[in-house]
Amino acid sequence: MQVYGPKPLRDARSSAGLNFADEPASVTDTPDTAAARPLLGPIDAGWLFLIAGLALLSAAVLIPAEQDLADARWRRDLALAHETNRLERLERYRAYLDALERNDAEVIESLAASQLNLVRADAQLVDAATQPAAFNASVFSQLEPGNVTVTAPPEHRSTLARLVTSRRTRLWVIGFAALCVLIGSLPPAIVGRRSQSSEP
Repeated sequence: MQVYGPKPLRDARSSAGLNFADEPASVTDTPDTAAARPLLGPIDAGWLFLIAGLALLSAAVLIPAEQDLADARWRRDLALAHETNRLERLERYRAYLDALERNDAEVIESLAASQLNLVRADAQLVDAATQPAAFNASVFSQLEPGNVTVTAPPEHRSTLARLVTSRRTRLWVIGFAALCVLIGSLPPAIVGRRSQSSEP
């Protein structure tokens, strides 16, 4: 009995008499071509207008708001400082009134010297050149607290801050920023933009 093995398969292209010896090899990325290919595709120039417009709009909103907040905090601190000063003044006058009601000797002598020009017989003269603070016998100047001093908030001196806070230039900056955002959001075909590519 004769056993027949499987027939060898022939390529359909070989059977048709076609010769593929001259066909180019499959195209693969070599290291040189991979390095020459740009990492990023075409970049639309409208992104530059969009980013610049959004940055200007943010500055026009945030910088004046930050200055208003700093001014409000300064006014709050100033009001608190005045309140503390007035409370200290009331406390000093209350303590002086309590000493007067107790008939404190120093308070009585100071009142007699300042209001009645009366001093003790053994009192010594005060030299104004050597002791200028003791020249005035009145105690009311000593009862007053010191002046209220609160440091003012620093002002922005940059050109952008002056542009977005001035009444004459603020609207122009906002209008220019809105125009940049509009140009950046339109399709390239409408405004005639060209895509920037890293390829020559």
